Amino acid sequence: MFGGLANAAWRLDQWMKEHVGRTYTVILTIGLVAGISANVRAVAQEVRNTGNLVVIGFTVTLDLILLVNQLAQLHEYRQARRARRARAKDASGKT
Repeated sequence: MFGGLANAAWRLDQWMKEHVGRTYTVILTIGLVAGISANVRAVAQEVRNTGNLVVIGFTVTLDLILLVNQLAQLHEYRQARRARRARAKDASGKT
């Protein structure tokens, strides 16, 4: 079931990229930056809070893993944007 859901989400993401285009990518980028900012604040808040060190350690570790994933996604979107610009520049230079 999870595999089917993940596949459907991927197909929807590809469809949105193809049909909505730049607007979709801009919305995703804004969401990623907001998510990254929220994760940085959450990690800082968990470190400041006193309490069960195991819970804090687990929460901070999970937040850091999610932050790394979000930063990687942002990098992928930026690389795809650069590649599109380079292809457009090459195409306009050849005509």
